[in-house]
Amino acid sequence: MVSPVLPRMSIAPADAAIQLVRPTGDNLIPHAAGDALRSRGRGETRVGIRVAMHRMGARKEPLSPAMQPEPSIADLRDVFALVGSVLAHRYHIDRVVAAGGFGVVYAARDDELDVTTAIKVALPDESLSPAQRRESFKKFVREARTVARLDHPHIVRVKGVNVAVMPSGVAAPWMALQWLDGHTLKDELNARRERGEGAFAPAEAFALLRPVIDAVAYAHEEDYAHRDLKPANIMLVQTRRGVVAYVLDFGIAKPVPPGVKAPPGDGQTNTSSLAFTAAYAAPEQVSGAETGPWTDVHALALILTELVIGA
Repeated sequence: MVSPVLPRMSIAPADAAIQLVRPTGDNLIPHAAGDALRSRGRGETRVGIRVAMHRMGARKEPLSPAMQPEPSIADLRDVFALVGSVLAHRYHIDRVVAAGGFGVVYAARDDELDVTTAIKVALPDESLSPAQRRESFKKFVREARTVARLDHPHIVRVKGVNVAVMPSGVAAPWMALQWLDGHTLKDELNARRERGEGAFAPAEAFALLRPVIDAVAYAHEEDYAHRDLKPANIMLVQTRRGVVAYVLDFGIAKPVPPGVKAPPGDGQTNTSSLAFTAAYAAPEQVSGAETGPWTDVHALALILTELVIGA
């Protein structure tokens, strides 16, 4: 799913209603992005980018095993021995294309639809008992089916989900996802640094992220928080209108009951999940407090800041 050559981007123009004149001043970008998110939010979950910017002092050093760096391409391994096999009598597995803390992503051919499909297989938690592992598999399937209901043009679609015994002998849950030909925003940022191009213009950065902001706001309306937004989870696809961004990997998405709001700074600890990416983590993820839509807003602020300062 990663293009080997990353040419200079031509970003698809925004809708007429959101065309931007290049801003000036220190606060215009956070305010504009905050307004876009708040306009799509619900009740007490309407948290603006300005709030997230205020909380940017979160510690960035690794604090738990869940905060390990993502593997490089050289580290990618077919840990499930799936390459060359057929999954669910339908998906011919071709190659490994990505890996992370939650699993391995393969490129596959869907025999029924005759299209390329991404297959993501979750890594089982070795610390769980067999009974706990079976329950975690059921939870994975339930949540994947729920996320599959997210119908937004800039959220990668879930096409199928199940649990299977892999050729390696390990039972693991998997999901079939819409395939996108492109590269991640992380790859784009790295390529720009190598070319010495530096930061995006503020208007260009916001135009690039606008589909992402809109997609995340939609997920919030549907009572879901992504909780792992980062450049590696934003796919850039070249279209006739220019480069368009898509949100990947709702793998640790969390259902959020309507009306739930961000806790105060001394909120109670929630140890249900400590999985996140350190560089884009919100304070509540580091401390173990309640996460929700506000967690995504914090990550979006950090990503936007990274684009405009070129860090």
